[in-house]
Amino acid sequence: MDNLPNAALESMSFGRVVVGTYGASYDQLLDNGISGFLINPDSAELSTVLRKIWQMDNHQRIQIGECAKKRIELMHPRFLAEELLHYYREVISARRENRLVFQTSTAGNNENSICNS
Repeated sequence: MDNLPNAALESMSFGRVVVGTYGASYDQLLDNGISGFLINPDSAELSTVLRKIWQMDNHQRIQIGECAKKRIELMHPRFLAEELLHYYREVISARRENRLVFQTSTAGNNENSICNS
């Protein structure tokens, strides 16, 4: 199993609707029903979700595709590198001050969806 195939990332970057499974990194990339769809692995959900996508009007598919495209754009190194540098600077500063810092990246945080509308 490929946890996050390039084909999915490339499809999202072209504004296509992607279906991924929970527990295979897709759940950190997709907002279910907003920037793509998530299903449980080894389940019968795939046919249901594909039918749902097939029955969507063009506007809905475009809207999900645009959210997927925005999500991929936020993963561009120019954004992630700056966030990572900021985190490293904070860790180094905390280490100098002898305090612990536990912070995770917000790049994959689905709670701060870019397409909440």
